[in-house]
Amino acid sequence: MAFWKNLNIGTKIIAVILPCILIIISVISFLSIKTSQTAIEAEAFNKLVAIRELKAGQIESYFAQIRSQIETFSENKMIVDAMKDFSDGYYDLETQLNFDAERVETANQNLKKYYQQQFLPKLSSNMNKTADLQNYLPKSKIARVLQDLYISSNRNELGSKHLLDTAKDDSDYSAAHSKYHPTIRNYLNKFGYYDIFLVDAKSGSIVYSVYKEADFATSLVDGPYSETNFAKVFEVARSTGKKSFVKLVDFAPYHPSYNAAASFIASPIFDNDSLLGVAIFQMPIDIINSIMTSDKDWKKGGMGDSGETYMVGSDLTLKSESRFLIESPSQYLDLMANLNMGDKLISEIKNAGSAIGRQIIDTKSTQKAINGDSGSSIIKDYRNISVLSAFKPLKIKDVDWAIISEIDEDEAFSSVFNLQRLMLIVALCSMAIAALVIFLFSKIYISSPINRMFSAVDNLRSGDGDLTLRLPDFGNNEIGRTANSLNGFIEHIQSIMTDISHAVEALSVTADKVKNTADNVKDNSGRQVVSLEQTTTAISQISVSISQNAGHAKSTDELASGAAKLTTDGGEAVQQTLAAMKDISERVRLIEDFAYQTDLLALNAMIEAARVGEAGAGFAVVADAVRGLAEQSQLSAKEIGDLAEDSVKIAQEAGDLVHGVLPDIHKTAELVRQIASASDEQAHGVKEINNAMEQLDGSAGQSNLDANALASSSEEVREIINKLQQQVSLFKI
Repeated sequence: MAFWKNLNIGTKIIAVILPCILIIISVISFLSIKTSQTAIEAEAFNKLVAIRELKAGQIESYFAQIRSQIETFSENKMIVDAMKDFSDGYYDLETQLNFDAERVETANQNLKKYYQQQFLPKLSSNMNKTADLQNYLPKSKIARVLQDLYISSNRNELGSKHLLDTAKDDSDYSAAHSKYHPTIRNYLNKFGYYDIFLVDAKSGSIVYSVYKEADFATSLVDGPYSETNFAKVFEVARSTGKKSFVKLVDFAPYHPSYNAAASFIASPIFDNDSLLGVAIFQMPIDIINSIMTSDKDWKKGGMGDSGETYMVGSDLTLKSESRFLIESPSQYLDLMANLNMGDKLISEIKNAGSAIGRQIIDTKSTQKAINGDSGSSIIKDYRNISVLSAFKPLKIKDVDWAIISEIDEDEAFSSVFNLQRLMLIVALCSMAIAALVIFLFSKIYISSPINRMFSAVDNLRSGDGDLTLRLPDFGNNEIGRTANSLNGFIEHIQSIMTDISHAVEALSVTADKVKNTADNVKDNSGRQVVSLEQTTTAISQISVSISQNAGHAKSTDELASGAAKLTTDGGEAVQQTLAAMKDISERVRLIEDFAYQTDLLALNAMIEAARVGEAGAGFAVVADAVRGLAEQSQLSAKEIGDLAEDSVKIAQEAGDLVHGVLPDIHKTAELVRQIASASDEQAHGVKEINNAMEQLDGSAGQSNLDANALASSSEEVREIINKLQQQVSLFKI
């Protein structure tokens, strides 16, 4: 709910009206698409059913035509004669050509070479296994010789053996072949059959074929192909005993056609009431595929890029080729491999280039069609793709086949999808246009006037307002009346702001004066404080110096007094030293005399010892030593005496000097005592002056603080006035 309240009016209008328009457009679009989709789906199914009916009619007519052709063919007089001549020539061949051992052996060798080098390799490749030669060589000599004449010794390439008109062996058979083969070959080319056979009724021997494949001249009764669908249709036609009888047999792999799927249609040949043989057509797969594929031009046939029509038999195998195998074999086989088709079957289809008679198409449509139902529905086809499918059973005698026409659902309903996209685009464009119209209307006639009023009020709120601004006249509606009221309010605010602006200007002048006075007081007070601080500092320094001088004077007085006392004491000590030195001198003289006497005594002793001789030698030595010591003592005593006399002289002089300086020292000590006393009196006076200066400095500092406070207060007043001026200046008045 809070979110809705915060939306602007224009957004709310769009949010309310646009969903309503969206719902209306959606409903209309849905109904239109649904109606169109139903019509398009019906049209797509009707078109598909029409194509199915067209192809069904074409294929049914074609098979009916084939039945008529083979019936007419078997009753034709030339074919009756040909049947006789080929049969007679077939059985007379051994006699006419004299089948000796060499002739037969040559035929055998030629046939083996042909089978081993041309027929069997291709057959083995299509079968995915190695074909055994013995299973395919004809048993009778006649069959081997005829195959040698018209196949192995035929110089035409494989697939072109039908171009040989005669083997030129002078046999009745070759004469008949030369006579009838060109006409029958032209008939085959005209109607597009795969091959045309004449089979002897008695032995089941194929006495004639146009293309001369490996079944030529063999017996359908006991030959290599007696178990094929070819042999079965022959047996039915031979056994009927009726003229104008036609029998069609379903497709099945047929080895003489290199394991390609082959279907046969047969009709007995009678000469009056005598059964001569059976005429058999090998069904023309190419023409059937041409009908189903519109000559491989599916788009021209109305099947677009993904549509196709195909046939299946009662065993659910294909009876016509898949479009996708024709258009892209490798892609088709890869798809089948992904759908878990067996590798062997894929290889067979790849080698044969055809899925007819091999691939099973088991879908809902094929099941229903084989069960006799007709209809159309959307199903998953054999490619596992969703398709529109129209199906029905075919009315082809002797076989239970069904025809299915299908097209991919995406393509069939592409017009529906295109319509859906178109309707979606129309709906989106309609909503965009409606939203634009609503937006412009709400913006021009609702949002714009409201926004202009909001801007004016917001300018006032934010302080950026232009009080000279006036909203235009929006008329006498709700918005116009609101605009007029807002204009009156702005005029009132403008008047108030004008008065405030004038008052602020006057207050600003006064505040400037107060600030200037405070600044002058602050400056003077600051200079006084500085001067007092300097004076106080100087006096403090003088006081310290005087105190130091007084201390030095006292110390000097003490030293002087001490010096006087020491000097006095020193004089007395000098006198005592002089007396002692004199006493020492007298004693040294005594020692000197004693040493002299000792020297004389030692000399006498030496003389006496000499007199004694050797007995006094030791004594003489001692006496000599004593004499030496006495002489040394005499010399030392003399030196000491000399020194003592010098010391006495010096001491005498020092005593005289001390007695002379002692009065001056006493006088100096007295002067120092007077200086110390005067220094004490000076220090006391300077201390009192210093105390007075400190009191004066404190008073000056307080005055300076008061001046600073006054300047600060005036500055604050100035700032308040400036802010007020700034706020007032935000409004244009």
